[in-house]
Amino acid sequence: MLRAPEMPSGTEAFMTILPVEIADFSVALSACPAITVPNIIRTVYSLYLPETRTAVEELWRAYPHLLYEQAYNGGQERLPGLFLETWRNASPVMLGDEFPHAYATSGASEALKDLILPGMRLNMFDGDYEGFRHIAEARGIPVRVHSRLHAVVLTIPQQDNDVWFITSPSSIDGEDVDIRTFLGALLTVNPRVRVLLDVTFVGAVRESRDVDLRGFPNVAAVVFSLSKPFGAYYHRVGGVFSRKPIGSLVGNKWFANPFSLALGTMLIRRHGLTGELPRKYAALQDEMVARGIASGALPASARPSNVFLFAIAPDGPPEFRRTDGAYRFCLTPGMYRELYPDRLT
Repeated sequence: MLRAPEMPSGTEAFMTILPVEIADFSVALSACPAITVPNIIRTVYSLYLPETRTAVEELWRAYPHLLYEQAYNGGQERLPGLFLETWRNASPVMLGDEFPHAYATSGASEALKDLILPGMRLNMFDGDYEGFRHIAEARGIPVRVHSRLHAVVLTIPQQDNDVWFITSPSSIDGEDVDIRTFLGALLTVNPRVRVLLDVTFVGAVRESRDVDLRGFPNVAAVVFSLSKPFGAYYHRVGGVFSRKPIGSLVGNKWFANPFSLALGTMLIRRHGLTGELPRKYAALQDEMVARGIASGALPASARPSNVFLFAIAPDGPPEFRRTDGAYRFCLTPGMYRELYPDRLT
């Protein structure tokens, strides 16, 4: 079984590196209630991988200050472009030259909040990413939730202000959405209806497939993040490619985190976005599923998802249901315990 290098427990590690005046950080991080988190949970959390830990340590040792110094020279302003171009070149998502406006963002959530706007009617598949609905409802934007059966969905009248938000690979079960078929059919129904594609799970799947978005003018923007592929959730590194300018994100080139952008660029260059790390940890994922079935934590019908962080099944406890016939189980706590047996109780 894969194991990360041995290291001190959370509190001990912080206490050995932090000066006394900021040691309160270690207290804060160790002051959580004394609870035991199950190995399998409902919400999908990212897995902080050993490769990410190594990259963080190497980058910080090499450039603890240079990334932040002499901002007046404009060097930091070049990092977003470098990061975005690295993702574009490594990603299986083919954009061509049809998305000329690109912005580095604080994960995918920042981009989504600037794309879900009053005046639209948001459409999504039942069981897809909850964040779409939460943002829309907070802004008084109407939401329509649909079956994943494309033939059924496309019989529903589509207004000019309808906007579809779709994850692919799907947040529902980690499987690829037949996005080209859907986009083509939607163009026939109403060419003014826009689609915003969230590809957060690109890079987090064991078997990667190319997604060619060229020639589909109804795709307005493509949003991505490195949270799921590398466990870089708290580094807040992501981006968006758009057909039209997104004025509220232009200033990000001045206010981005240089370390996060450098880290994201480094991780993509080292490990790519077509499944190297998910395949490396596939045996661990498979083992967690087998253990879950044996212990009764997973239904007998469960199997590993293409996304290496969770299992899927056609049935299960109601709290794990995403949509009809699709249940999702996050394996992150159990996988973390195997990788870092001395760090998590």
